[in-house]
Formats: sequence, C-alpha cells, structure tokens
Amino acid sequence: MSTVVICGAGVDKSDGIDMPLAAELVPRIRNFLKTDEGQVIDKSLRKILPNLHFSYDRFIKDAVDKLSNEFRGQVANIVECIGRQVESSELEESDRKLGKLIVALLIKIQKLQEDVRLDEATEILINDVFGGEITVEDDNIIDLPKLSFTDVFNTVMRKIFERSLNEPNHPILQHVRGNLMDFERLLMDSFIGFYTNSEPQMKNYMYLSWTLWAYLKHCETASISNGPTPFYSTLPDDWTMITLNYTSFARKRFGDNRALYFHGDLSSFIRMRDRQLIPIDNYDRVEIAAFIKDTVGQNTRFEKGKRPTCVVPSIVPPLKMKPVLSNAFIDIWYRSKDAIANAKKVVVVGYSFNYADEHFNDLIRRHKDREILVIDPYAEGVRDNLRNIFSHSADDYVSSQFQGKLCFCKDGLIIVKAKATELDWEKV
Repeated sequence: MSTVVICGAGVDKSDGIDMPLAAELVPRIRNFLKTDEGQVIDKSLRKILPNLHFSYDRFIKDAVDKLSNEFRGQVANIVECIGRQVESSELEESDRKLGKLIVALLIKIQKLQEDVRLDEATEILINDVFGGEITVEDDNIIDLPKLSFTDVFNTVMRKIFERSLNEPNHPILQHVRGNLMDFERLLMDSFIGFYTNSEPQMKNYMYLSWTLWAYLKHCETASISNGPTPFYSTLPDDWTMITLNYTSFARKRFGDNRALYFHGDLSSFIRMRDRQLIPIDNYDRVEIAAFIKDTVGQNTRFEKGKRPTCVVPSIVPPLKMKPVLSNAFIDIWYRSKDAIANAKKVVVVGYSFNYADEHFNDLIRRHKDREILVIDPYAEGVRDNLRNIFSHSADDYVSSQFQGKLCFCKDGLIIVKAKATELDWEKV
C-alpha cells in the first residue's frame, strides 16, 4: 500500500508557479489577449468561429453596466467574504478600510432587501382581512431591480469594480470580481449548446475554452522555464498523484502511469461529434498561436444545414455538474478511485473540499478510514468544509504541531496550516 497525493488548484499557486485561480481567469485572460501573442490567437479564433459575438471586453462592460442589479443578488455572499478578510491580521490598513467601505455600502442594500420583504405575520393579516381574495405570490412589496442607485453609489462601486480588474490578486477586491465575473458560469451557459445544438453557444464555448487553454499553456511554459517546478520536484519518487489541475507538472514528475488527471489536462483535445481524444503532437514545444490557427482551424466547421464539427481542449470545465467529455475520463476516474482505495496514506494539498466538488469529495468520504493528511494555509476553513465528509466539529480536533506548523488532529485525520512548499515531503 502506497501514498497518494491529491493536488488542487492551490498547488499551482505555490511560490514560483504563477497559474491563475478560477476567480482570476476573466481579467487575466482578457489582459493576455491584449498582448501581441494574444491578439494573434484572438484573431485566429474569430476567423475559425464566424459571427462569434462574445468578447471579454464586452462581457466586462456589461458586468459594469449591470453592476447595481448584480450586487443585489450577491450582496450577502460578498459581505460575508469581505467581512472575514477584513478581520485578517495580515491585511494592510488601506485594504482594511477599502473592505470596510464596501461592506458598509452593501449592508445598506442588505437591510433594504430585508425591510421590503413580507413577513409571515403580514401575509396572515392580508389573508384574514381579504378572506383569501388576494394571493400573495411575491415576497416583496417593492420591486428591487427597478430601483436605481444614486450617482455616488454607482460611481464608488464602478471605481471599485474597475480597480478589481487591474488587481486580480487583491485580497479584498477579488471577492467583488469573483462574484460578478464568474468564468464557471460563462462556460456552463455555453457548454449546454452541445446538447441543444445551439451553434452560437458552441462557438462561445470553443472561444472560451481555447482562450483558457492558450493562457494556461502560456503560464505553464513560463513556470517551467524557471527551473525545477516548486513542490512537485520535492515529492518522493514512489508516490502516486491525482491532480485536479490541467498543467503538465504532475506528468513530468511521475509519468503517465502514476499521474492521474481527474479533470483532464492541456496535452490533448476532443472532437465533440464523436468524442475522439487526440494527443497534441510535441505538446511541450507546441507553438500556441500556430496550433490554434492550424489544428483547431482544420478540425472546425460550421456550415449551413450541416452538423457542426467542433474540437475543444480535453479538460473537464470547472462546472458544478461535470460532463463526461470522453470515455477516457471514465478510466481515469476508476483508476483514481482504485488508487485511493489501495493507499495507506492520502495526502491532500491545495484542495479545499468545497461542496461544489462533491463528485470528488465522495471518493474521500468512501475511504475516510485511511490516514489522511491535509495541507492548506487556510486550515480552519478546510476544517469546516470537512464536516460534510467526517461530521467532526471544531471542538473534536486537538491542536498540535506537524513539522513545526500548527495542525488539527482527529483520529487518522491531520489538517496542517501551511503552504505546500513549507514542508519536508521526504519526512511525511
């Protein structure tokens, strides 16, 4: 029985690796497409996908224009996320004030939302007074989306939103941008086109997925050129890795047999009409713009009256409902399950066990009797998320030390508050 290491997105944010998190994708892809290389890629895709209407600039402009309405639906979540961040001792005072400003403004909207809601007592009175003549079909007495904010509020929030585009890693502003520019939602809204035969949605998904692929490949190449890959290069040789990331780092470290790509990777693509999976020739040295112009272009056809031919990267999009793009994924998922079932120890790094990833969480749930070591700098949040798997409360854990780092222990489960690069993996 061996050790299995599970890698989430946080691993590819280790010091020395500059891969984006989901909340950073829209602004970072948009900025990439404005570079010389990015402009060539954008032009090629628009030639391949005639009458494509999507653009990141237009999406961002629409998000800004719809700012007030979007905030009404996301107020509670934004207030909660920024509120937690404001309490962080690592936050600079200027950022703390910015967070307090956003929370103060949004709480006023939150109170407005609550004050216009019909409570149960009022609904009973309506029924009593009118003898059931009036059916209460709306919970509110004011139609909030039709209200307009003042110029002061709109100007302040517009400035905050626009600043968040230029500072994708800002500890406060990332919560604003993450809620208003959801790349997952973009992909989900367009992927459905492959099931409904909607050519506009298919084109949108191709554009989104290939610009995502191009940007991730660009970032991967830049990270590899800096020498040994942080974290990956420090792991013991006999481990097996299950990665939820798309980069080639796992394969370069462990080879094809012991690097299992649960959500696919960047080194192949799929023809959607028959789900053929095709490896990208000479992937490590592939020229991004040329590949899109030639290979993607040659395998894409939108002809009137004929079934479209589309190719997409062989990555399972970061959606809450995971589609099966190819039979190859069924094999990978089975091998991943088998690896965890036969492991003596399971090490989890950079993965937070969010409810949206329940399809993967269930693999851990079914084998929670293993020795499980979880490494994350936000250990307290991960500990809370793990309640869905282990049913442990915070009081069930014993605080201790692991290689000099704070950890929380309960039976065979240890949660270590640390970054992946801060541990000696040969001693794990």
